[in-house]
Amino acid sequence: HNGTLDKYIGDGLMATFGVPRKSPTDATNAIRCALAMREQMKEWNAIREQQGWQPINIGIGIHYGPVVMGNIGSEERMEFAVIGDTVNVASRIEHLSRELETEIVLSDDVVAAAHEEKGPNHAIFDGFREAPEQHLRGRLTGMICWVYNEEVAVEDRLRREEAIDLAPNTERM
Repeated sequence: HNGTLDKYIGDGLMATFGVPRKSPTDATNAIRCALAMREQMKEWNAIREQQGWQPINIGIGIHYGPVVMGNIGSEERMEFAVIGDTVNVASRIEHLSRELETEIVLSDDVVAAAHEEKGPNHAIFDGFREAPEQHLRGRLTGMICWVYNEEVAVEDRLRREEAIDLAPNTERM
């Protein structure tokens, strides 16, 4: 989905989109990647369940905004990295996935950017609903977040298909 694996962090990872060069679809690429990761984990967990193993739960947090990027470190250990408030907020949003009992949490900023890229009625938003205002550590004000729900995604998809069937000249997304 045109992202870059930035680093592994314990049992997690951080990926960036639009680094080192922005594209016109960075926000939607990030959301598509999250949905694909969720789908792959769902398939893998079905196999794990057949083998009698516990499922693996994931939590994905996506935020959108400016970052500082570049080489960080010394001559002995240099790495390309992104830092800044956007990175910190993304990490805190990922932690919200546990509290909000969902696999994917989007900031309002990434949703707004994706709306700019694809329009607010695009199928990529199926299953996402606005959550009550969230308070993140280190932030003075609350933040609007969007959470993913598979049952809502199915309902949204069916509603979209019915609308397309009623308007036959409409292209499927």
